[in-house]
Amino acid sequence: MHLVGLIVIIGTAAFVYYVHSLKDGPYKYVRHPFYLAFILMGFGIAFFFVSILGILLNALMLILWNKLAEMKEKELLEYWGEEYEEFMKT
Repeated sequence: MHLVGLIVIIGTAAFVYYVHSLKDGPYKYVRHPFYLAFILMGFGIAFFFVSILGILLNALMLILWNKLAEMKEKELLEYWGEEYEEFMKT
């Protein structure tokens, strides 16, 4: 489990660097790549420390991350309007 957690942590750190340095790339696949990175990092840490409670809490956090993403999209639609709608389609 330590190895799985370590692989997820390192992979997530590389993903965050990629997202931060190249804004176009990851947004083709995931609308909120940083949220995905936070979710993966949480699971990676839980696996690394072999924490069943950590895994369960991260699973529950998925509900909150989803709600946050919905709120953020509403905010972006209000601010950017049709331009953001077109981005969402791509």
